[in-house]
Amino acid sequence: MIRTFVISGILLLITACGGGSSGDNTSTAPPSSRDLSVELGQDLFHNANDTIELVPQYQHDSAFPPTFQWRQTEGPSLDTSPFNQKSLKFTLPSVAVETTIAFELTLTDAQGNQAQDTIRITIKPTPQPHNLPPTVQAGSPFSVEEGAFADGLSVTARDEDGQIEKIEWRQTGGPTVSLSNVNSAYPKFKAPLVDNDTDLVFSVTVTDNLGATAQDQQIVTVQDSAINQRPQVSVGEDKAVVEGTDVTLTAHATDADGNIVAYRWRQLSGPSVTLNDATQANVTFSVPTQWTQGDSIGLMVTVTDNQGGIGNARITLAITAAEHSFNAIEYLDPELKRCVDQHRTLKGWQNTLEVTELDCASSFQINTSRDLVHFTNLAKLTIKSRLFTDFSSDHVPNIERLSFQGSALKTLDFSGNKSLRSLTLVSINTLQSLALSQNFALTQLTVNGSQIADLDLSQQIALQSLSLHMARLNQLQLANMPDLTTLKITGTQLNQFIAPSLPQLRTLNVSDNKLQTLGVTELPALTALYAGNNALTELSLANNLALTDVRVSKNPLSTLNIRPLLELERLEISETDLTTIDFSQSQKIAALLAGNSTQLHTLHGPILSIKEIDLSHTRVTDIDFNQLQEGMVLIGASGKGLTQFNAARYPNLRTLYIADNALTSLALSHNPQLLLLDAKNNQIAQLDLSANPELADLDAAHNRLTSVQLAAGSRLSFIVLSHNQLKDVDLSPAVNVFDVEVQNNPLVNIELSGLRQLRTLDVSNSDLVDLDTPAAASFWCLRAENNRFSTQLLEQLALFDQMLGKVFLTTPMSNSTLNDECHAHL
Repeated sequence: MIRTFVISGILLLITACGGGSSGDNTSTAPPSSRDLSVELGQDLFHNANDTIELVPQYQHDSAFPPTFQWRQTEGPSLDTSPFNQKSLKFTLPSVAVETTIAFELTLTDAQGNQAQDTIRITIKPTPQPHNLPPTVQAGSPFSVEEGAFADGLSVTARDEDGQIEKIEWRQTGGPTVSLSNVNSAYPKFKAPLVDNDTDLVFSVTVTDNLGATAQDQQIVTVQDSAINQRPQVSVGEDKAVVEGTDVTLTAHATDADGNIVAYRWRQLSGPSVTLNDATQANVTFSVPTQWTQGDSIGLMVTVTDNQGGIGNARITLAITAAEHSFNAIEYLDPELKRCVDQHRTLKGWQNTLEVTELDCASSFQINTSRDLVHFTNLAKLTIKSRLFTDFSSDHVPNIERLSFQGSALKTLDFSGNKSLRSLTLVSINTLQSLALSQNFALTQLTVNGSQIADLDLSQQIALQSLSLHMARLNQLQLANMPDLTTLKITGTQLNQFIAPSLPQLRTLNVSDNKLQTLGVTELPALTALYAGNNALTELSLANNLALTDVRVSKNPLSTLNIRPLLELERLEISETDLTTIDFSQSQKIAALLAGNSTQLHTLHGPILSIKEIDLSHTRVTDIDFNQLQEGMVLIGASGKGLTQFNAARYPNLRTLYIADNALTSLALSHNPQLLLLDAKNNQIAQLDLSANPELADLDAAHNRLTSVQLAAGSRLSFIVLSHNQLKDVDLSPAVNVFDVEVQNNPLVNIELSGLRQLRTLDVSNSDLVDLDTPAAASFWCLRAENNRFSTQLLEQLALFDQMLGKVFLTTPMSNSTLNDECHAHL
């Protein structure tokens, strides 16, 4: 039976920033911007022929969805749905042995930022429908003098799914002889007297533990010593042969009292070969390329003279590797061999010269790069091993694109990689030094996570893209880079950044640093500036007339002159000290986000052209939020004293911040694209979300809710309904929800069936007596302060609390969020 599985079907899309404070001042953080990230969940185990659909959990900080790109990185190639869709669907193949496949998903947002995750699926072998028969091979033909004892009979047998229970020999041809030990692998007999050379035929049958049998036979030639002289034959000395080459062997045979009338060649051992002209003196064959170290090919030739006399000769040919052969490599790291072998199978590589690209996912726990010296044409390399500690540029002298992720490297010196053009170092938290002084060809550099405090890039004048996210970086030297178009420096200790001459730079992201000074006068081509979450008190943009996107939220800016920016389309100034902003010259502006800029009171500019506006908790009072343009995508009107809001006017609305008002109702039936709703701290009595299936983030805490209705197939990931009047709530449509907070409600019933991704739940201060504990494997934390649970339920929860990684809390909240509180009690 074929079964279909949907894995991790979550859509989490968060837009914009600002929008008010937490719905529950003691338990949950406000819905806000989230960095681009993606998660595919834990690695999976499935049966062959199961149909799988991978649906990612992701989040980003744009009003527009990111693009998706799937890539298979491991295992036999599968026929999947398109690789650029949100989800990936495929059917697992039948396999004879346990097999692993892996897929990597890359998300790219509108700013070009990327996030990746990989998931591995181990396929369990297809069950065998019946017992596999044993395999058997009798020994090679041999000759014995008449009247002599023969001890050359032999058999080799094995059983894949059991063991050999019985061996039985019997004679099927020639003069009858008496066999000893017919149930052993090596029976013996005395050769009869014959008038001329005579063949004896012996059959051997083996039986496995389930009764299956297999047969083979062995021929013994009894030679007449009185009449005919046996022919003599030679094939030369044992020797070595090279894989993939054609070999010719010649049998040199003579007969003292007659002539040779027949030749017969036969393979005795080793990787199988096809013998051409096997009944001639000269035999030819091709040495196989699939073999293992130590393999050899054993051959025997049998010649027959005109009186029936037989002569035999054997030769052993040791297989050796050809130049640039994979078989010539004696790997130091078996995990790298496993990665190479998998790519070799998928791509059909015939020799090491064809290895130009190698991508070793985290499932390959590689520890050294030493084996890479064998791949002289390797130009692109990715290693994602946490055990990777040994790297030298000498091992990959011709590398052009290099990516290390999650390794344990401490120092990196790329002075030997003159051709290096692209370098990506992600989550190498042990890295203490990085030498790039000789890498003049480098055009792309990404460093995300390290211990480096001082980075010198004064020689990298060819860079076109530079991204640094380095928590300890406090010194940075940059060259004038005439071709640099994208520069990202985030999460560092830098307190000032004066950009050098970068005439082609289009995007500058210096968010989340300690910047008190930012100089951008040498950036005439700049179109996007992201400088949020710093300590800037002033910023001059007079020389940046091409700017279309300016984001400077979370800075103590008190003035900002954007009048020269005629091309400006997006302005983010949330949580600043600005009192007024003049965008009257920016006729193209479509987004103005100023939430929580509590001193802002005056706007000058074309409001009706804007599709995204957030003025939450500002002092701006002359905006009618019920009369904005109908194409609005984001509205932030928290803390504006609203008593009504006409959401039906805005059918394209995706994000709505409308907390801290006096709303008694909120109709959202005309907003099917809504993704985020923050409506806490109002007086809403009923909330119907049945027409909002795309909603991912909901906060309606501190209202007067008596009923909430969710859409079928809801994509909700976070639900906050605390501090309301709910008695009965059905959350079962939110099958992908992570966290639920319904504390401080007079709840007597809550429906949680089918919530397969639920992680945390807070039902404190409710009237619940019984609760069906969520069956999701991911569920790990239940908080129920002042509960009225039955004795039976409390006993069940006590056992739950004793399980590894599970928490049951009844104590008052002391941390700011439910997740923090749960983790504090682990």
